[in-house]
Amino acid sequence: MVDGKLPQDAMIGGFENEHIYIARAYHDGSLCPGKYVKSAGKAFVPWGGSEHCKEVFEILCGFNAKWVKTSSNYIPHNAIIGGRTGGYERNDEPLYIARAKIGGSILCGKAYARYNLAYLPYKGKEIEMPSYEILVAPDDEIPQALPFTSNSSVLPPSAPVAAPMNAAPPGYPGYPGVQPAFNAPSQGLAGIGTWVDASGGDVPPDAVVGGQDCNGEPVYVARAQHEGALLPGKLCASDGCAFVPWGGEEHEKPTYQVLVGGSNNWVRTSGSNVPPGAFPGGQTEDGEPLFVGRVYHEDNLITGKVQQSHGVCYISFEGEELSFDDYEVLMA
Repeated sequence: MVDGKLPQDAMIGGFENEHIYIARAYHDGSLCPGKYVKSAGKAFVPWGGSEHCKEVFEILCGFNAKWVKTSSNYIPHNAIIGGRTGGYERNDEPLYIARAKIGGSILCGKAYARYNLAYLPYKGKEIEMPSYEILVAPDDEIPQALPFTSNSSVLPPSAPVAAPMNAAPPGYPGYPGVQPAFNAPSQGLAGIGTWVDASGGDVPPDAVVGGQDCNGEPVYVARAQHEGALLPGKLCASDGCAFVPWGGEEHEKPTYQVLVGGSNNWVRTSGSNVPPGAFPGGQTEDGEPLFVGRVYHEDNLITGKVQQSHGVCYISFEGEELSFDDYEVLMA
């Protein structure tokens, strides 16, 4: 970091009462992936059974990556190497960037294939997690992200992915081929998931987590009918209903659909620059396609609708429909 300022494109890795960022620092000869906590102004790395506070560290910035579910020593072939072992171990093996949920928090740390675990810094301790998510890059971008092969297994590129807390911009806006005209909904695309009927706060298995509220509760991608429109919105199970934005207001929907499965890949964009391959999640009462978007607002990561003709993403929040010029859009 420069002058203690968080870089604008710092990559969010999770949530622990606030957004936490992917960081790394040296400890006892090892370069360890861990977390940066903005309110503390410090990074924390897991090592030797303890959480270690670091005033000198690096933060991962501006990166096109996603999270993949895995466990034990199953390392995807395109996993990002975030550090290396050293010190007393002296074996110079790769450490990967990992995260997992503990209680109401999503914490980032390191995955070490030799010991079949991810390690997370949490409340002064190094927490071991046999199941976790690992950060991976597109095959054509990070050829250096090779697995540790002495005792690890490699997942295929089709391994299921979890929602990234942040996806770096792949050139949007202004990406070649992006036009401010309507993108027609695509049918039959691989990886786009399925809409499942639900009600009363019920969440189907494998529902897509698109965000989380300020208390750490997952926000699922949902949609519902309203005034002749099919509107993408949000679902928090504790609310007992979904919410959709329309006409300047937040509308409560006890009956709704939840997105299940799919690639769950998000990219940043702005205005009417909806990238090719964006996921059409509904349509207006006039038949214009609506895409699934999300934004950060007051420590919440909230899903909603992108209306290309308006050049904004709309979310529902505390009774209102709010619009944002900058947002992330779900890809098919």
